[in-house]
Amino acid sequence: MNDSSRVQVLKLPSMGKPAIPTRLDRPVILHLSADYPDSFRNRTTLAVRNLVVASPDFEHVVVSLKRQAIPWSTYLRKDPQVSVGRVFAFGYWGLPLGIGHFASMALVAHRIHALLAQEQIAPQVIHAHKLCFEGIVAWLLARRLGVPFVTSLRGEAETKIVRFKPSYRPLIKRVARDARIIFAVSMWFVAELKQTAPGVGKKIRPLPNLVPGGRAGKPIRVPSGHSTSMCIARKAFIGSFLRWRSLQRSIPT
Repeated sequence: MNDSSRVQVLKLPSMGKPAIPTRLDRPVILHLSADYPDSFRNRTTLAVRNLVVASPDFEHVVVSLKRQAIPWSTYLRKDPQVSVGRVFAFGYWGLPLGIGHFASMALVAHRIHALLAQEQIAPQVIHAHKLCFEGIVAWLLARRLGVPFVTSLRGEAETKIVRFKPSYRPLIKRVARDARIIFAVSMWFVAELKQTAPGVGKKIRPLPNLVPGGRAGKPIRVPSGHSTSMCIARKAFIGSFLRWRSLQRSIPT
């Protein structure tokens, strides 16, 4: 089943941007991450949170995803203990070994869309922090909302789909080609991605993995003397997004 038939089978609309007002004043980035620390999960890496902290030019809304093996253990809660942006912890139901992976990601996209409407959040861009997982959610949401999306590339996770689920390669090719920017955290995986999705090389930008403080604990501070890798990442992230916004403004409506 290719990506188009998957969308048709699940009857996921891809047209028309719904009128969702926003309460937020700065450009809004919706982050989709299965590796974001929140108050309702076990320990995880601080890399994505560090990137959020290092990018104060935007308003950040984070949906922190965690797969739950048991349907009745799912949850969707606003995290009250965050210092940057708004974080929603979302424990979604998904089968192990990637069984029904697309259906699971489609249900996640549907629920996040309802959350955005409920909270009156209208993102200008969606950042998926893995191509083959959150990227599918972002691709579906972007089609529904009429906004662009960018994605990060994390090789350890992407190989689980690209190498071991070959039937998903046409879908991943479509997601990669539709993404405006691909932030390569794992540069070693770029060559394999280019084989799966030829022609995406021009949109790839390197993005350092921001974990100078190691795993879990307090987020790093971002004063004037923060690290070189943090500076590079922040410039790559903000610069790429601002170039996209400039391009959008130049296109006649």
